[in-house]
Amino acid sequence: MNNIVVKKKTLFGFLLAIVFAVFSSIQILGTGPDRIQYESYFNKISISDFDSRYEFGFEYFSILFKIIFGSSSFLFFIFTIAFISLVIKFNYLLKRKDWLILIFLYLISAMILHEFIQIRVGLAIAFCILSLAEASKDKPSFILKTFFFLFGISFHITSLFFAPFIFMNAIFKKYNRFYVLTYIMTIFCIGFFSKGPIYSLTGGLVESYVRLMEQDETQITLFSARNITLAFIMLIGFIRIKDIEKSMLPFFYVSLGGYAFWFGFIWFPLIAHRILELTVLSTIVWLPDIKKDFRVVAYTVLAIFGLYYSYNLLELFE
Repeated sequence: MNNIVVKKKTLFGFLLAIVFAVFSSIQILGTGPDRIQYESYFNKISISDFDSRYEFGFEYFSILFKIIFGSSSFLFFIFTIAFISLVIKFNYLLKRKDWLILIFLYLISAMILHEFIQIRVGLAIAFCILSLAEASKDKPSFILKTFFFLFGISFHITSLFFAPFIFMNAIFKKYNRFYVLTYIMTIFCIGFFSKGPIYSLTGGLVESYVRLMEQDETQITLFSARNITLAFIMLIGFIRIKDIEKSMLPFFYVSLGGYAFWFGFIWFPLIAHRILELTVLSTIVWLPDIKKDFRVVAYTVLAIFGLYYSYNLLELFE
C-alpha cells in the first residue's frame, strides 16, 4: 500500500511540474522581464560562438540543446529548464510531512520568480537543494553532493552561498541557541564590514555600481512584508529549534544565513536580495518539523505573504 501511495505522489509531482513548466514556456502570465534576453541569447548562440555573460554550465547546456533540438526549440528549452527545476523540488517536498501544503507554499511564494523569471537561478537552487540533502545524510556521498553543487554553480554563481552548508555540514547540526545567535551575528558582520575591502579590491567598480543602483532602482525597505514575514518564521524556528530533525537543521541555518546576509549586505541591494531569494525553498523545507500549533501559524503567515508577493510580481509581466 505504501508503495502505491508513493507512486501516486510521484506521479502527482511529475504532472504538476509538467503543467507549470508549460505555463512558463507559453508565457501564460505575459512576457517576463528576463524572457526577451534569454530568447535573444538562444537565437544568437552557435557551436562556434556562444560566449556570453552567463555561466559556463548554462552556456554548454544551451548550445547542446540547440544542436539536438534545433534553432526553433526555444519554447521547449524554457519548458525543459522549468520542468527539471520543478520536478526536483516537488520530488523533494513530496518526501516531507505536509507535502501538499509545502508544494502550495512554494507555488505561491517562489515559483513565479524562479520558474517564470529567473529560470537559471531556479534550476541552480534545485541542484543545490539536492546537494544539501545529500550532505545532510548520516553517510553522504562526497562525489554526489559535489556533482550536484558544481552543476548548480555552473548555472548561477550565487549558488556558492550554499558551499559552507554542503561541505562543512556537521557544524550546522547544532541546537544550542547561543550558537545560533553567534552564527547570525557572524554572518551579519561579514557582510556589514566587507564593504570597504570589497570596494578596495574591485577598484571602485562595485562602489560605482551601487551608486548607479541607488539612482535607478527602488531602495531597500527594512520593514518590507517579506522581511517581517521571514523574521516571524525565523523566530518560530529559533524558539522551536529542538523540534527540527538533525538532518533538517542545515536547511534552517541556510534560512538564517540568508536573512542575516540580507541585513549585512544592505549596502549592496542586488546581492542582498539575490542571496535571500535563494533561501525561500530551504525555509519551506524545515517547517514540517515544528510543533503543530507553531507550524500552522507559520504556514498561514507564509501563505498570506506568498499570495501578496506573487500578486506584486505579476506587475513585472507585460
